[in-house]
Amino acid sequence: MAAVLAVAGLAACKTNVGTAVVIDGHRVTESDVNDYVTPAAQPVQEQSNTGSVISIPPRSFVVSELINEQLGLDLVHHVPRFEKFTSTQLDARMNATLAGKTPTAEAESLGLKGYPESFYRIVLRVRELGNLLQQQAQAGTDINKILTSLDFPVSVNPRYGSWNKKKFSFDSAPPVPSFLSVVPQQQALPGTK
Repeated sequence: MAAVLAVAGLAACKTNVGTAVVIDGHRVTESDVNDYVTPAAQPVQEQSNTGSVISIPPRSFVVSELINEQLGLDLVHHVPRFEKFTSTQLDARMNATLAGKTPTAEAESLGLKGYPESFYRIVLRVRELGNLLQQQAQAGTDINKILTSLDFPVSVNPRYGSWNKKKFSFDSAPPVPSFLSVVPQQQALPGTK
């Protein structure tokens, strides 16, 4: 009897095994993330707030862009003029910006290497959403006010990084567990290896 109750209890537990990120209620699996990374995918170099260049692992970059795409869409939908803005309209704007270039050619001109075209389209959609939001800000829309009033829950598997819900920012550096510490490499004593 106890074994039956234990199994029933385990079945009732909600598991996040295989989840890379949950973005505003939408679950993205590790398999989904892997679909956007090829063996040739290169880390992405970005400039940090302090001016230093950081290297973002491919899978963390994918998670970041998936979050940014959904956040951008949510922000745009809160701009009165764009409440009914669709993915089809976003793709049309992106294709107009491409002006005949392929998504792969455009994304690789930005320094990305080794990702499938399906992911490059996401990156370019994020860029287009940023451009649209910047245009709205220049036209007088208070994007920061919209952002601070936005309910946008994100839960990231720590292997990919972390989400700062107050700053609406993604940190691709996985946290180091408290029981680990980084120790500088020690010099070997003469005569030892």
